[in-house]
Amino acid sequence: MKAHTPLAALLLMLSALSLAQQARVEPQHPLTLAPLTLESTDSEPLSGSTLWSARVPEQWNGTLLLHSRGWSPTAGDAAAAPAQHIDMLLAQGYALAGSNYGAGGWSLAEAVPAQEQTIAAFAQRYGQPTRVIAYGYSMGGLVTTALAEKSAPSVDAGIAFCSSMGGALGMMNMGLD
Repeated sequence: MKAHTPLAALLLMLSALSLAQQARVEPQHPLTLAPLTLESTDSEPLSGSTLWSARVPEQWNGTLLLHSRGWSPTAGDAAAAPAQHIDMLLAQGYALAGSNYGAGGWSLAEAVPAQEQTIAAFAQRYGQPTRVIAYGYSMGGLVTTALAEKSAPSVDAGIAFCSSMGGALGMMNMGLD
């Protein structure tokens, strides 16, 4: 009897997967994006070569989403959020901000203070947010984690996507194998 249990479980999972693929679920409340009235700060200097930017919708819900970019060979632009997310997040009432860290490459040492300065500049310009949620991808996930783990964090929450929290050495070993 026990020998058939794994096979039965596998067959049950496969049939459930087959049914799940056939079912189509329509959203109950599809998101419609209305034209937005917003204020924005585009690539203003913080210190040295560090720039910040922000976008704030007219119906701001009080939450600031702080975007931390991933690795880049240059400092680049100060993106408040990835382009494909901006309209949807603003439509939900979130304010967006981010900096270019003032440096390219593996710039973790520059990134954390630059993001903290961005939060301060945002608060001075638009008012103190009720909460700050930091998020980032790859190296930006490490920046997010560093912001959230400080003894006196400047963020209320952090969402680190695909960050190499196991350390750069392990990540590089894997990438160079």
